[in-house]
Amino acid sequence: MPKSTPEPDQFGRLRVRDEDTGHELSIPASGLPHGNYAALDEPASNSGGDPLPPKHATKPLSRSNTPTSGQQADTAKEHDNG
Repeated sequence: MPKSTPEPDQFGRLRVRDEDTGHELSIPASGLPHGNYAALDEPASNSGGDPLPPKHATKPLSRSNTPTSGQQADTAKEHDNG
């Protein structure tokens, strides 16, 4: 059975995850079909009616993508030159 979409909060917003970026944000419920969003069962607004701030996804860099800088290990050529 497919998961049902949560009801909008009292201010008409849903908390969603952008499937392209992984960011979580609060959007008007009418915007749900217009983006690549997954609705979350979480509050979308604070008690004053303001949307909750976005929560940005963070992906750790893989070791192969980590930029190298600074002094590097000695090369074989440096060892041969004494």
